[in-house]
Amino acid sequence: MQGLGLLGAIVAIGIVTPTAARLGRLELDPRGELPESFAGLRRRQVIFATSGWRFRPARLISGTLFR
Repeated sequence: MQGLGLLGAIVAIGIVTPTAARLGRLELDPRGELPESFAGLRRRQVIFATSGWRFRPARLISGTLFR
């Protein structure tokens, strides 16, 4: 349970937070559109943010089973 919690925290702190900071610093290009890097950063944010949430049920189940 603790191992999965640490893994989720590492994903959140090491990947999700810096990606969110990069997304926050993006500015519109001269045409008024988002830069091309937005799609890649958004995809990365979605994948890793949801993978962090996927560890939650595993933590709860392992905490219950190995009590």
